[in-house]
Amino acid sequence: MNEDEALKRLKTENELLVMKLRLKEKYIKELEAELKQRKRPPVHYVKSQELADHFVTLKIETTGLSSDFHDAFQIALIEFDNGKVINQYMKYFRPTRLLTKKVTQLTGVTNDFLEDKDFIEKEDIEAIRAFIGDKQIVAHAATFSMKFLLRYFDDFNIEAPEFTVLDTLPLARKVVKDSPNHKFDTLKSHFNLVPSEPEDALTDALVTGQLALKLNQLKQ
Repeated sequence: MNEDEALKRLKTENELLVMKLRLKEKYIKELEAELKQRKRPPVHYVKSQELADHFVTLKIETTGLSSDFHDAFQIALIEFDNGKVINQYMKYFRPTRLLTKKVTQLTGVTNDFLEDKDFIEKEDIEAIRAFIGDKQIVAHAATFSMKFLLRYFDDFNIEAPEFTVLDTLPLARKVVKDSPNHKFDTLKSHFNLVPSEPEDALTDALVTGQLALKLNQLKQ
């Protein structure tokens, strides 16, 4: 291949890439317009004040704060039974939006890493539903995680069970009086729990379980 042919091929590949990016932007804009018109069912779950002996911690890493317009790119679940880890689920997903520099700095996950991952499919949410079963869900700032989780149930028309959820954030506010605040990272340091640098959903799901057990001890 001579230089002119190489330049022509490079130009064609660049034009195709630009076209794909424009189509992706168009798809996202159409999806956002559709979601603005569509009313999702309200986020509903049963709030629990007592930690169950058998529970599942939930941690979701997302491209942004809006469960309507942003995506989950990592979901982790860890099953605890009487204080011991007995099972875990974790999977990375390719989002429809690129990760920002801030998200990459926080999580250590890059767009290149997610490029060959699968988009979230119906079978993924069904697998998550089966993993949780009828067990209590434990999460820190649980409303955020539950909004994203239930959004995917809605996206794939999967009937969501009436999940029972314990939020460690309000529980920490009740029983921890000597911490400067009750953010997840602050409580990790306060109780000297397993560190996670950079933040990782699976490790944070483990720490969430440790935190719940610690808070439960202080409550008694």
